[in-house]
Amino acid sequence: MNGLAGEQEVGVRPGFGAVVASEWIKLWAVRSTWHLLGVVLALTVGLSAVMAFFGSAGDLAAAQADGEYNVVLFSAGLGVWVYCYFGAALVASEFGGTGYYTFVATPGRGRVLAAKALIVAACGPVLGSAIAVSAVLLTQVGLTATGAVPLDLADPTLWRAALGYVVLSMTVQGVLAALVAVLVRNAIGALGVVLLLLNALPVMLAEFLGETYRNSIPRFMPGAAVESVAGLSVPGSAGYLPTGVAATVLAAWVGIAWIAAHRRLATSDIR
Repeated sequence: MNGLAGEQEVGVRPGFGAVVASEWIKLWAVRSTWHLLGVVLALTVGLSAVMAFFGSAGDLAAAQADGEYNVVLFSAGLGVWVYCYFGAALVASEFGGTGYYTFVATPGRGRVLAAKALIVAACGPVLGSAIAVSAVLLTQVGLTATGAVPLDLADPTLWRAALGYVVLSMTVQGVLAALVAVLVRNAIGALGVVLLLLNALPVMLAEFLGETYRNSIPRFMPGAAVESVAGLSVPGSAGYLPTGVAATVLAAWVGIAWIAAHRRLATSDIR
C-alpha cells in the first residue's frame, strides 16, 4: 500500500470568479432575461421616443414647467421597477427547483448570493446610464423640435439628476429586491415589499401621521435617499438628506438586507 491509500479525496470548491461566471451564463441562457430587457427598453427608451415625437408639445412643456425633471424621469422611473423585478427573479428562480442543483455545484450559498447581487449591481449602472442619457436626449430634442424651451444639456445638475436617480435607483433598488427575494422566496412578493413597504407606503402615510413622522421616517427610505443623492430633493424639505448622509442610508439598507438574506439562505431549506 502506498501512503495515499487511506487519504480521502477532497473536491475543490469553485472560486468566486467561477461562481460569478456561472451565474452570468445562467442569466443569459433563459428567455425571460431577454423578455425583461425588452420590457425595460420599451418602457424607457421606447416611451421616451413616443412622448418626444408623438406627444403633445404643450402637455410636455407644461409637465416640464411643473417639475423640471418630470418629463425626463417619467419613463425611466417605470424601468426602475421592471429592473427590480429582474433582480428579484434572478434570485427567486433558485427557489423554484434550480437551487438544488446550484447549491450542489456551489455549496457556499453566500457566494452564490453575492454573485447574483454583484451581477444586479453591475448591470444597474450600465443599463441605467443608457436609459438616462436616451431619456434626456429624446425628450429634449423632441421639445426643441416643437418650439418648446428644453432643459440646458450643458447643466451639470441635469445630468446629476438624470444619471444619479436612474443609475442609483436601478442599482440600489435592484439589489434590495434581489436580497428581499431570499426572504419571501418570490419575485412578485419581493417587488411588492421594495416598491410598497420600503418606498411608497412610508411616503403616503406622511399625509396622515403628523409632522413628527413626516419630518423623520420618509426621508430615510431608499427612494428618498436616492433623490437626495441625485439632487432632486430640496434642502429643508421633508424628504431631504445631505448627500453623504443619504449615501450612508443607502449603504445601510443594502447591508441590513444582505445580513438578513444571508442568514435566511444559510439556515433554511431551498424550497
